[in-house]
Amino acid sequence: TDGIETGSEIAARTAARVVLNGGYFRMGEDPMRHVGLLMVDGEMVEPAVDSVLRDGERYYLARGTLGFLEDGSPDIAWVSSRDGVLYAWDDPPPNTAETPITELVLDGLPVWPARHAVAAGPVLVMEGRERVTIDAEVFFGTKILDLNPRTAAGVTVEGDLIVLVVDGRQRESRGVSLIELADIMLGLGSVE
Repeated sequence: TDGIETGSEIAARTAARVVLNGGYFRMGEDPMRHVGLLMVDGEMVEPAVDSVLRDGERYYLARGTLGFLEDGSPDIAWVSSRDGVLYAWDDPPPNTAETPITELVLDGLPVWPARHAVAAGPVLVMEGRERVTIDAEVFFGTKILDLNPRTAAGVTVEGDLIVLVVDGRQRESRGVSLIELADIMLGLGSVE
């Protein structure tokens, strides 16, 4: 086998009520690995990605992350990690395709008290408004921008979690762009 479990297999093994994909994965490795921040029950499985290369340039970044805080409430933030500690940004480092941020300064950033977290990005909605941070999270020049199947998580003003899965890459369902996905999440009541 390829070592990849289906959602149904994971649900049966764990008795989970909801199973969906999250984050990005490095295919072709055995076992397959999550790329970017993954924290389970307070334990760092994978640290946050702190930089990526694009056309020979290194861009330092913080990626959009879904977390569950100590009290169980969901939160979405741009997150970095260092030595097993998570830090939240009010705004992501301001990368653009033409101007990379060349270092991350975490001093002064608040610790993000997530017990569980998975990074993916980009953030689509913040403070109840569309805010698709493609450039800041350095997704420019990737297939992420194409029409794709999508998984999105949002938080309502009441603190409820919204989870959305959009099928795609087939005649019956083309997928959606990130802007379309942001509009859908806003329509469902997401403020983050």
